[in-house]
Amino acid sequence: MRHLKLLILALAVLGAITATAADTALALPTVLPEALHSWTGKSTSQFEILNPGGVETTCAAATAEGTLEEGRPSGLFHLHFKECIIDFKGTEAECTGEGEETGVILVLGTWHFVYDTLSTSLSSAGVAMLFSLGAVKYECGSSSDSIEVKPGGMALCLIPNPTALTRRFEFHCTKAGSAHRPAETKYYDGGGTLVGIAPILSSQNGEPTIELTLVGSLAVEFKEDALIMI
Repeated sequence: MRHLKLLILALAVLGAITATAADTALALPTVLPEALHSWTGKSTSQFEILNPGGVETTCAAATAEGTLEEGRPSGLFHLHFKECIIDFKGTEAECTGEGEETGVILVLGTWHFVYDTLSTSLSSAGVAMLFSLGAVKYECGSSSDSIEVKPGGMALCLIPNPTALTRRFEFHCTKAGSAHRPAETKYYDGGGTLVGIAPILSSQNGEPTIELTLVGSLAVEFKEDALIMI
């Protein structure tokens, strides 16, 4: 019965969408039912933290948990990167977040559902999760090279199945071809304005900042079936 009610609601919304693409963006994507307040997640691929110099930090797995604000397409998240190894010109070393257990890097921040592309059709509108990261510190290797990620950086991760009635959604954070740059760098805010994400900046041992790119995929699961509405 719950599934039927949600499907009826989704069809009603689909039939009512006749506005222009810009008008569609006046409200951000949201989640039904509104009773949902939390989610959990785990990686479906390894995660990579890349920089333009070719240095890669690879984390074999990740787990996550997050909150969902009532009536709003946003909340808080905790992301735990696990079994993290940095590769610097062929030399590998284990990385550990400040104050965390060996091999774990903890990232805290906020998330929002946003539009990646605009459309008057539910099946064509692009929906993404925008992660806004807090400050992160981790060390790598026996020499304890210290890496500090500045707060305020963003990662824009697309949702392949935004129109599905399901409790499980995936978010894909990708890079632009072979370049160490994020593939998705712009999104539409609630007013329909196209804006760019803030880059993820880091500094190693106090050196000048460089831009990082987060690559990987995360499956998020709600406690019951949900719909992402536009």
